[in-house]
Parts: sequence; structure tokens; C-alpha cells
Amino acid sequence: MKSASGYIRVSTFRQSEGESLDVQRRQIELIADLEGYNLKAIFVEAGQSGSKPLAKRPEGAKLLATLKPGDIIIAVKLDRTFRDVADAANTLTRFKKEGITCAILAVT
Repeated sequence: MKSASGYIRVSTFRQSEGESLDVQRRQIELIADLEGYNLKAIFVEAGQSGSKPLAKRPEGAKLLATLKPGDIIIAVKLDRTFRDVADAANTLTRFKKEGITCAILAVT
């Protein structure tokens, strides 16, 4: 069974009080279950702006520190995970070199 970690984020603490984090969590859990992944953890950034690169966010840095070759990251949307295209390209290039898969779902 492949190991997976989830990553969810909302920009403001006010958003973290609503459904957004729970919805993202349920989507990640569903995908992990459907794909047969062992979901090790879900890293939650509550009230963390997407203006920082993934590696500069507290939970993003923790996520990156736990990854090993063969691991999978599940996120629900590109803008929940990466700051911009450059951040995505740099991080995904690193993942490819390290044998890590990033599955970003376009769930609406």
C-alpha cells in the first residue's frame, strides 16, 4: 500500500471556522480510500496566506520534511498548495527528482 499525506489550507482564521477545512479533509480522505493509499497525515494550514511558498508555511514545511521516495501528496486544488506557477514548478521538479507524486484534484 502506498503512503500518502494530505495538505489543506485556508487563508484566514475566519475561513477555518467554516466548512472549508472539513470539506477539503473529506475529499482527501475519499481519494485516499478510493485509490487504496495509506493516509499517514493531513497537514492543515488554518489562516495561512497562499502568498508564501509551500516550504515557507509552517505545515507545508512539516509536510515536505516527512516525504520519502514513493510518497504521494493529495491536495484538492492547486491554489491551496502552491503560491504561484513558479512555486509549483520548483516544488514539483524537486518531487520528481525525489520520486514523490503530487496529486492535485480539481474538485469544485
